[in-house]
Amino acid sequence: MKKSLSFASIAAIATPAMVLAAAPDAAREARVDAVFAAYGPSVPGCAVGVEQDGRTLFARGYGVADLEAKRPLTPASSVYMASVSKQVAAMAVLLLVEDGKLRLDDRARSIIPELPAYADQVTVRQLLTHNSGLRDFFTLGGISGYADDRPYSEKDVLDLLGRQQGLDFEPDTDHLYSNSGYVALSLIVQRVSGQRLDDFARARIFNPLGMTKTRFQHDHTQPVPDKANGYVKAGEGWKLSNSYLDVVGDGGLYSTTGDMLRWIANMDGGKVGAPSVALMRESARLKDGTPTGYGMGLAPGSYRGLPLVQHGGGLAGYRTMTYWFPTEKLGIVISCNNGEASSGALASKVADIYLDGKLKPQTVLSDVAPDEAARPLAGVYRDKGGMYFELALNDGKLATVRPPWSLAQLSPGVFALPTDPDGVRFRFDADGKGFSLASEGGRARRFERVEKQATTGAEAAAYVGSYQSPEVPAPITIRQDGGLKLKIGELPELPLFQTAPDRLWAPDAGLELLFIRDAAGTADKLLLNAGRARGLKYARTGS
Repeated sequence: MKKSLSFASIAAIATPAMVLAAAPDAAREARVDAVFAAYGPSVPGCAVGVEQDGRTLFARGYGVADLEAKRPLTPASSVYMASVSKQVAAMAVLLLVEDGKLRLDDRARSIIPELPAYADQVTVRQLLTHNSGLRDFFTLGGISGYADDRPYSEKDVLDLLGRQQGLDFEPDTDHLYSNSGYVALSLIVQRVSGQRLDDFARARIFNPLGMTKTRFQHDHTQPVPDKANGYVKAGEGWKLSNSYLDVVGDGGLYSTTGDMLRWIANMDGGKVGAPSVALMRESARLKDGTPTGYGMGLAPGSYRGLPLVQHGGGLAGYRTMTYWFPTEKLGIVISCNNGEASSGALASKVADIYLDGKLKPQTVLSDVAPDEAARPLAGVYRDKGGMYFELALNDGKLATVRPPWSLAQLSPGVFALPTDPDGVRFRFDADGKGFSLASEGGRARRFERVEKQATTGAEAAAYVGSYQSPEVPAPITIRQDGGLKLKIGELPELPLFQTAPDRLWAPDAGLELLFIRDAAGTADKLLLNAGRARGLKYARTGS
């Protein structure tokens, strides 16, 4: 999906701001209004923007930015962009590379010596592509018992990483999303340039592009002009749910719809960092040459036959998405302060409207009721990193259990999400013993069927006891009460199930425990796999 950048585009030679607007298209605008009809004047909502070749085609807000003040959400509202921030942080790093002040293959630890020796081989490039193996600080904080609203600082992240005794994997042998990597990148920008990420980005990105209402928020207690509060459902109502983070790079960006449209227009216009954009949008590869489906802060792929470069975000009550269709020079921004919103699905619906006639027909789901075909596929599946999918029949149709996603049959043995039939594919073996999970252009992840069963009696008693880790402060306790129960620090107790000898799974939290026996056959050690943090070491401290 290589594409030469046009340095003569309107966005590049006129002004940093997108001053030109297309003539209103009432029919298309009405269709967009219908997509967002659920976000009325009494609920948190979404702001939507569409640009093409530097011209704003559409910008509108739906719902409210502040329920208490009844302030409407508008394209000028400042929304927490969550992981959409990563593309801007990546650009900042790559501008330093363009300046000759940094190299992609520089070792991260040469700039951040606080990182432990296990990270000696990790490079700036691997941090950008999520191929570093650096464990995710959110995951580590969660199993350390930290509250969801903890105001993580840079010191917190470095302290958590400093406790670790290894990476999730050898760099460039696997791909696993890591927020820690992008916090490290923000520190690299600060130490190489002598400026905080916000100051550097303001001078090199925001001001040149006219993004006057955009900032990286290094201190969550500081006011944000025109801020849209985040909200999540609480029973029949809503509760405030804002970001408490004092780290940036992985997130931390506040921006408006208009500013983010300027950001996407620059990807076509090339006013700032054209060579960097070319790097950001290309899929990285592992050592064996396998593409990961992720570039540097952006994910390249396709949508209904057109090349698409995108990235979404979600934290607290915020859900965000940017779509860039490079062949059409069209960008879409979705910024929601409603934790129930599906920003990706909304962006796709807006794309359907503004690219009508240019998209391939959407994949048609099978008319054959998949009840009988799906029944043998229900069960539990595991990948080599200790991640699980549990599938069950829901009203006769195949569905994932956590989260509760329905799956639609595309063809025998091939399923997809009905909301995204052209996206991720579940491709099952003919014998039902496993499936591969992949999207176009991305690496396939292999899941093998395992048996989930309760463990009781003497077999269960072998695991009962207390365990402590040098890598995580919260202890693990396993007790037997009809079945095995897991307690980590002050977190709620979780049921445990066996999926293989000396392997237990806590499905409610996505945790896996692998036990190691001593010479006498006692299960005295375990490794904890927690999604974005794998192989954490624990030793038995009591029975």
